[in-house]
Amino acid sequence: MKTTKWSWLLFIACVFTSCEKAVLSGDEERGKEQKITKIISIHPTAIHVDLAEEGAMAGSKPRMSGILESRAEKTKLYALNIYEKRKGAKSYSKYAYGLFSDPSNIAIRMTEGSLYKIECLMTEDGEDTIYNKDNEYLLPFLHGTDKPTKVENSFIMSTKDNLGHILDGKTNVSAKDITMYPRLIKSYAVIEDFDPKSANDLTLNLKHAAFGLHFKIAPPEEGELEIDYLHYTLTVKSTDPAYDKLSVYSFNMISDACKDGYKGDITVKMKWTKADGSIEEASTTVTLKRNVIMVMDISVTGPSPKGINFTEEGHEMSTENITWHVRK
Repeated sequence: MKTTKWSWLLFIACVFTSCEKAVLSGDEERGKEQKITKIISIHPTAIHVDLAEEGAMAGSKPRMSGILESRAEKTKLYALNIYEKRKGAKSYSKYAYGLFSDPSNIAIRMTEGSLYKIECLMTEDGEDTIYNKDNEYLLPFLHGTDKPTKVENSFIMSTKDNLGHILDGKTNVSAKDITMYPRLIKSYAVIEDFDPKSANDLTLNLKHAAFGLHFKIAPPEEGELEIDYLHYTLTVKSTDPAYDKLSVYSFNMISDACKDGYKGDITVKMKWTKADGSIEEASTTVTLKRNVIMVMDISVTGPSPKGINFTEEGHEMSTENITWHVRK
């Protein structure tokens, strides 16, 4: 009987102890602010801009349209950095990053009560492509301490690392070759203070940070003509046919270059090496403009330099024409 009595007393003591702990736990939980998270789908959308050549005859098909159509079949990559500003914080901190080839997979869990900054760089292959080995990409897609980034089609949660070079402009077009003006399209968008309470979906309106150069070069009367620009060199010999080619490039100042009205000056240099080995040189300044194709007509004639004729014309959109005729 004594054993039974002590067993009942021990059981009752345990019950009261358990009840006391449950109440305390409940009070503690009610004292805490519960975090509510939700999955936000992010939709990077490129704003369509017709890069047709200005001054084209009415009813004629713009020269640029063929390039835009062919680009639709090119590889597109989406590099995203996400930053979080928690409630009460004064600044953003790193939250997540990822490299995607399938935009339908771009989604991430966010916490209500926090604000988020989302930036995205989209690249589209052109004459150049971003170098990768085994699906691991170099600039501008290096992460952390300049490590190649693999296309995972998912976010990597990190408060230390992200894709820190997407605005630099530098691009690996091979394992060793880095250019500031790759012949491909870069588009960029950034949104700050996004509140996940406000929506389940977020659209990023990507804007091109690109320009076009269309060179039309008449073969020299003799010898060889070299045109240098943006660390590229074009060579046309007297025996060659006329050079006529349009290429699209990305600017190097990505965050500024995606803004309306952005422009910058470059120097285009000309060197004419004649048959007797003598050299004539000239240079001119060309203003590159966002979403505008600069058409450059270049020719040299005559025995001695007389000067440079430089004219610029165009209409409201897309292409401006430059005639550069050097009389030698």
